[in-house]
Amino acid sequence: MANDVKFITGTHRTDNYKAYSLPIIIKDKCWIACNVTILPGVIIEEGCIVGAGSIVNKNTEPFGIYAGNPARLIRYRDPESSVFNIDDELVR
Repeated sequence: MANDVKFITGTHRTDNYKAYSLPIIIKDKCWIACNVTILPGVIIEEGCIVGAGSIVNKNTEPFGIYAGNPARLIRYRDPESSVFNIDDELVR
């Protein structure tokens, strides 16, 4: 998780301004770059990378690389890549 990542869990409807909130779930081994905004109810699946400045408004797919506003799937990463096989204790 990089600097200035924003988790927006609450907002309101535009038709009647009724407020609501939804959880955000980020699964294991994800990379979230600087200045990413994640909107209510989004699930970032395992192994995803989200590029700097992206706005994530929909659930991602496992090991996907996403970027843009709104974030869109660029391509998939190899789940067997050595970067995903780092001992969790080393990065805590």
